[in-house]
Parts: sequence; structure tokens; C-alpha cells
Amino acid sequence: MSTLLDSFHYIMKNLENLNELDEKQVEEVSRVILSGNNIFVYGVGRSGIVGRMFAMRLVQLGMKAYIIGETITPVVTKDDVVVIISGTGETQGAILVAQICRRVKARIVSVTSTKNSSIYRVGDYSRYCKGVLRFRTLRSPAHRNWSLLD
Repeated sequence: MSTLLDSFHYIMKNLENLNELDEKQVEEVSRVILSGNNIFVYGVGRSGIVGRMFAMRLVQLGMKAYIIGETITPVVTKDDVVVIISGTGETQGAILVAQICRRVKARIVSVTSTKNSSIYRVGDYSRYCKGVLRFRTLRSPAHRNWSLLD
């Protein structure tokens, strides 16, 4: 199978996973996020890229959103909402951010592909998004013959 075809299947599988989201849960999380004085977003790697896109969209919609870790990011307070995105739910940076947010009593929305994880458990509003977490190479680390793992 070609890399292009593998990529297509990967994208389609993840799009199908969106159908499994519960609309009521999405509405609840949306209300929580919109109720925050400031909205902070944290993620590393691919989760960080998704988080940056999400924060940028919030800013474009007129909300005060920040990426945790940037030099111009203000301090999180109890009136804020923090969205933590982690595929594995065990990213050390995400766990540290969650602990700090818990101390200041900010509301935490955690989004992960792993229900039995630290990030899922720490969230006030935890959401599971089924997804493909990792790639595995069968023969070569040179980006050939990839297979998808759930």
C-alpha cells in the first residue's frame, strides 16, 4: 500500500471517529470554555499544534485565549478555563500544567485519546476523543510501509 493511500485511510478513520462524539458533552464543554475569563490551551507535539489552532480560532472569534508556555501568556487564575490536550494523557508537561491549574482552582477541560490516563482523571470536564495515537513502521524508519495503531 502506498504512503499516500495509508495517509488517506488515517485521515478517514479519524473523521469517522468524530461521529462518535456526544453532542450534549460538546455543548457542555463549549459553555464551560466560553464562561472563562481567559482561556488557556496546552499541548505538546501534534496535540500542541491542534491546541494552537484552537486558541487562534478562539481569538479570531473575539475571545481572550492564550497558549501556555508563550512569553506573553498571563498567569492562570481561578476564573479561567484551561484546555489540556494530550493523546496519551500521560505527557509530563501536561500533567505539571494540570497540577498547577488545580492548585489555583482553574477549571480544567482535558481532551485525550486515553480514558484511563492522568490527564483524563484530573480534568473537571474530561472528554475522550477516539483517535489513532501512534504510527509504527514495519520495515524501515524512512517513512515507508507505515501501519496504523489504535
